Amino acid sequence: EDASRRLKDFESILKNKNILDVGFGDGSFLIKNKISKSKSGVELNIQHLNKMRRYKNITVYDHIDIKNKTFDVITMFHVLEHLDNQIDYLKKIKKLMKKKSKLIIEVPHAKDYLILEKNTQFLKHTLWCEHLILHTKKSLEKFFQLAGFTKIKIYNFQRYNFNNHLNWMVRGKPFGHASYKVIKNKEKLKAYNDILIEYDITDTLIAEISI
Repeated sequence: EDASRRLKDFESILKNKNILDVGFGDGSFLIKNKISKSKSGVELNIQHLNKMRRYKNITVYDHIDIKNKTFDVITMFHVLEHLDNQIDYLKKIKKLMKKKSKLIIEVPHAKDYLILEKNTQFLKHTLWCEHLILHTKKSLEKFFQLAGFTKIKIYNFQRYNFNNHLNWMVRGKPFGHASYKVIKNKEKLKAYNDILIEYDITDTLIAEISI
């Protein structure tokens, strides 16, 4: 769902561009992407790397220090929070960006409604050992500035709907958006997400940075 949503939402940015997806995971975003000119990715997980090496139209790297190459668009979807040296890593990414390029980053939000409500099971789920730094809009913007970026746009996005929140509150489990469909009306679900966006308590932040 996330891969398809991202391809749809950022279609105008990705179309006919040379892209690099940092931390591509299972590779869904790159595999489903049929609109970009060329596709590359960075990943540390050896299983994911070996899987993606089977795709001849996708170039993969096991490190970010790529030499003699720049990209039109660089994406990082729920990767930054796993890094302890985020500012230094962003500086390395900046070196891979050509003029008039874009960086799109998606991260968990430190002001997620379920965090603010101190939902015990959700806290155990999201504040796990590999989530090293979570951001608010203010802290994320500051990190970008310290990395040398100036044209920064950050906005709220809600990945998981009311049914997911209800599942955490009632059952203490994730994936309620798929398995606990108490509310099925799409307009009502959207209205709930809109409220979370209005009050800056979404589960996700998205940043679009231009050079």
